[in-house]
Amino acid sequence: MERIEYQITFVSFFIGLGVADLFTSLVRMIKEKHKVQWHWLPLFWIVIAFMGLIIGWFAFFAMFQNDLTRYAWGFIFAIAPAIFIFAFTVSVVPHKIPMEGLNLKEYYFQHQKLIFTFLSLDYLFRILTWYFIINPMYANSDILSQLIVFLTIEVLVV
Repeated sequence: MERIEYQITFVSFFIGLGVADLFTSLVRMIKEKHKVQWHWLPLFWIVIAFMGLIIGWFAFFAMFQNDLTRYAWGFIFAIAPAIFIFAFTVSVVPHKIPMEGLNLKEYYFQHQKLIFTFLSLDYLFRILTWYFIINPMYANSDILSQLIVFLTIEVLVV
């Protein structure tokens, strides 16, 4: 196997665990639907988490084509988005349903800071990875504007 195949296999564990956790928790809530008070907002974030995992999967293939990922620092920097999208995915959906029931709206607002922290870190590392590993030619042009948008969202939400 070549370096790229090892790297993609390693990242696929984070993506696969994220998808498995997301759907396991969703199926658990559907099975216990009489104990769950549904709300559209957490369901929206479940879709966002799933799309982030899928989009991330395709982005990693392009990222690992770069020679910088053959070095330890480049590889660690490149896998950071996978780690944070996994953490975001795991934090979006509750893993256990209490005996007294679960209100998804309350769960979301109780965990909102954690959810958005992981989402923001994922977004930040995707920006940085894009500009410094995948496409370093444009590192100076757009990164400032995207980081300003990122910081604005982070301050408003968290």
